[in-house]
Amino acid sequence: MVLGRAAAVVIHLLLAVLLSSPASASSSRPKDFDSFWMKTKQELAATPLDARLTPDPEHSDAEATCFKADYASLHGILIHARYCRPARDGKFPAALIVPWYSKGAISPPLSLAKRGVAALEFQARGYEVDQSSYPVDNSWYILSGIETPETYIYREIVSHALRGVDFLSVRPEVDARRLAVMGASQGGGVSLLAAGLDPRIKAVSADFPFLTDWPESLSAPHSPYADVRKYLEEHPERRNAVMKTLSYYDTLDVADRIRVPVLVQAGLKDWTCPAPGIKKLFDALESRRKRLVERPSADHSDEGAERWKTAEDFVAASLSAR
Repeated sequence: MVLGRAAAVVIHLLLAVLLSSPASASSSRPKDFDSFWMKTKQELAATPLDARLTPDPEHSDAEATCFKADYASLHGILIHARYCRPARDGKFPAALIVPWYSKGAISPPLSLAKRGVAALEFQARGYEVDQSSYPVDNSWYILSGIETPETYIYREIVSHALRGVDFLSVRPEVDARRLAVMGASQGGGVSLLAAGLDPRIKAVSADFPFLTDWPESLSAPHSPYADVRKYLEEHPERRNAVMKTLSYYDTLDVADRIRVPVLVQAGLKDWTCPAPGIKKLFDALESRRKRLVERPSADHSDEGAERWKTAEDFVAASLSAR
């Protein structure tokens, strides 16, 4: 049967609507997604937080007081972080900063603290925050444990973020009703996953987020997506297992569950975390207070300072407005 032009246009438009809807965006969410993450959170809850702070006078000043921080996460992994809070007395909103892929040393999050927001940023692989060098497994881990959802490295990293929220929520100077998560690339993707999994999070900023629309983004020419694509090309017999694993770690899984204020940024020339998947995610977000910032000339590492200022402005405004 040959369709008329008008009928074909109508069908095309209907398909476009269906494919861009929140229900369609989350249709790849595994049936046991909730039970999988519930078990993970139960495992976390059974592990004592064991939070510790060590004063960091070198980076403290009259406006911000900084510390090195430690806390226990999944499998008893000791996570090292930096924590800065406003130097004055009071109850403050707080933000968890999730690092980008392969980030080594962590700098004190002073700028947020000076704006009245306590801030914690963790080293995602369990290393100290100020090592002079980092091993290979800190810079290349996208395939680690990818054979099953239970062993995949992002089960640990998302857990480290959820545990960071635990850390902030029990700090006496933190107003636990005003917590945000934020990050760029890997940090943006993990922040979105955390926001969809943890109702304590009241705002999220995701800058050029990774872990978004895996099936389509695997065509990206640059790592880390390209590393997974190459692995699948070399091991086609493992494709089904790998794609099942990745389906538990896609921001589209939780987009329809994020109803808090959200900032998403996308680079229209980003060859690492492609804009189409990020826009698909944005369209699927259920938040009534969502904002998309498109940067027409930006590849993945471009305009970093401006992007981060936009993220901090959003987080500070979102938390103070509550």
